[in-house]
Amino acid sequence: MGGALLIYLEFNSPGTIVPGALGTLMVLLAIFALNLLPIRYTAVMLMLAAMVLLLLEAKFGAHGALAIAGIVCLTFGTLTLVAAPVPEMGISPLVALSVSAAFGAITVFLVRLVVRARLRKARIGAEAMVGCPATAMEALAPQGHVVVEGEIWRAVASAPVPAGTALRVVGHDELLLRVEPATTSRESGPAA
Repeated sequence: MGGALLIYLEFNSPGTIVPGALGTLMVLLAIFALNLLPIRYTAVMLMLAAMVLLLLEAKFGAHGALAIAGIVCLTFGTLTLVAAPVPEMGISPLVALSVSAAFGAITVFLVRLVVRARLRKARIGAEAMVGCPATAMEALAPQGHVVVEGEIWRAVASAPVPAGTALRVVGHDELLLRVEPATTSRESGPAA
């Protein structure tokens, strides 16, 4: 199970190499060790299905459906893995449930991160600029250049704008930003 967890970590953060290599070694040692025990191959297939379902959940983010199915497969596969003639040779239900709970917790954590990332506003490109304040570098008549968060962008305004004017990005067409003059929402009240 530890080897499978390390391989799972490698799939979630590719390029780290150590978890994948160590996990593969642990899985190969487990296969050798399980060869000495009377195992049920349906349980092995359930555990392989669980790994596939958890990896698919990590890659595609099915909002937990694949993770739940994977955890159930993992639990039943671990509980029924060893066809032991003596109960002491089998896998303890406590071990099976704790391993499944650990995989489940990690998967739920990763799914939450995926869902949050999908709900966030884009942070790069023209899409991220919508709603940001901008400053006209030159007169926009109606096109010109503006500075948005330290970057220079081509922009078009609905009306001519003098250089140095405070603007707000209202949209974009490909890499051309649409801007309008920034308006102050506060009105000045009487002086105290």
